[in-house]
Amino acid sequence: MKTVPKRPDTREQLLVAATEFTQVLGYNAFSYRDLAERVGVRTASIHYHFPSKGDLGREVVIRHRRENAEFMEQVERAGGTALDRLRRYCEGFRKSYGNGSRMCLGGMMATDSESLPAEILAEVRGCYEDHENWLAKTLRLGLARGEIQFTGSPKTLAKILFDALEGAMLATRAFRTPARLVETIEWHMNLFTPR
Repeated sequence: MKTVPKRPDTREQLLVAATEFTQVLGYNAFSYRDLAERVGVRTASIHYHFPSKGDLGREVVIRHRRENAEFMEQVERAGGTALDRLRRYCEGFRKSYGNGSRMCLGGMMATDSESLPAEILAEVRGCYEDHENWLAKTLRLGLARGEIQFTGSPKTLAKILFDALEGAMLATRAFRTPARLVETIEWHMNLFTPR
């Protein structure tokens, strides 16, 4: 007997669609009406799951943080040196955002930071901190094991690397040139490679 794949529930479909809208257009560029049309529900159904757009936005970022944590755990489980883990992390970034038509959710939310409710902005900042903490831990461990080289604080370098990736994605999007992100990744990996 053939099993029919389970269709995602409405709440999950709304979160997926809201994530896509945010990554492509920005958080402030779509409405519940747009979301209703995309998912094929009435706007009242959206309000049932997310009474306000702030509730929706916060859940979108929380879901994204959970997915990021799973990704970073996968990078860890794959093993290898710190440089191997950094490369896999950066490659995940490159694959996720492809030719630049989609942006990092946190980056897109950050562009709207002046108009975001405080609870969403707190989650966005938490998202950045999740990445920076993982990178700092990886850099610290790699340096201690002699797998990578650098000077300066692992925490500071983690912020610089994450900021460089975010900035490269913006430039990739503006120029529709994926090479910009690839070149940024390679430059940083060369910086960390022991001589």
